[in-house]
Amino acid sequence: MRREIFKRSNFHGTLFQLVLLINLYAINGDEELQIEPTETRSTLRNDPECRSECLLSNTCGSWLENTSAKSGTYRLHQPLELSCQFLSAPTPVAVAWKFKTTTENVWRDVSCNVTTNYECNVTKLGEHRSTSFCTAENVTLEMGGIYRCETLDSKETVYSSEIRVDVVGIQSAVQISEHLHFGKPGHIEVQICSNPMAHPFWTDDEIVLQSSQSGNGLAVTSLLPARTESLLESGPTHHIPYCYVNRIIIAKVDERVKRLKLIVSLHEDMQSVDLSFHAKLKTKLKHQPRHNAASNHLYVCCSNLVMLLIVSIIYNKSY
Repeated sequence: MRREIFKRSNFHGTLFQLVLLINLYAINGDEELQIEPTETRSTLRNDPECRSECLLSNTCGSWLENTSAKSGTYRLHQPLELSCQFLSAPTPVAVAWKFKTTTENVWRDVSCNVTTNYECNVTKLGEHRSTSFCTAENVTLEMGGIYRCETLDSKETVYSSEIRVDVVGIQSAVQISEHLHFGKPGHIEVQICSNPMAHPFWTDDEIVLQSSQSGNGLAVTSLLPARTESLLESGPTHHIPYCYVNRIIIAKVDERVKRLKLIVSLHEDMQSVDLSFHAKLKTKLKHQPRHNAASNHLYVCCSNLVMLLIVSIIYNKSY
């Protein structure tokens, strides 16, 4: 955005400043000014090429020149690159990036990599350009939100337009608990982190169940927000952003449980969840309570006595 250089003030002072501007333009002519990128801003303040005089009080400061990125949707693990440019005088300005979620009102530091390039005397008025980048090689769900950049040390803080970034995909789907005792009711619980909410499908090779469905001795709960455990017994818990829990309830745990599978689906993205309860289930099956040797010996003796009694009764009746 170009500032209006001249204001109505003292006529003679303004005329003198106009003559200065005309002479400055005449010296430069139609030649393009050389743009010299600088590596770090710490060296700029000592570089005469990166200092300019303010002909009017309102020609000092900074203002937004360009914001290249627009609001949009990114797939999980897709590269992210946002950038903005400021012009300033009499020296280049430092730039910071800020972030907030769509439900927050407080801006905080970003989790992306921030780099800023500086160029001196890029306009005929001796203005300097600061170009800042906010990049990430693999975007995560937590990076979804609203971004903006702002000047740090200018006379008045200047902000870029807000850039909304939405990140979609299945970030993780893992088993978090199980309760399986052979011959008794049991359950398996998983945590799914995705945006938007993904759909779990449970199957035992005979039936397929979604959330809030039941059948064949199985029942699936609805997806509920995942929460952190409090360090204090009476302390509050907190919602884990983008994460949900889902549980399948088993009426009676038996060999069929080993055939259970879980598939999580979101649009064209599908993931199979590794259920690691099989070894635990086999261990429980191997340690089912059995009769001890004394009980077995008593059972055999009683059985033999009963058989002898039956044979004796039959023999007596025959004679």
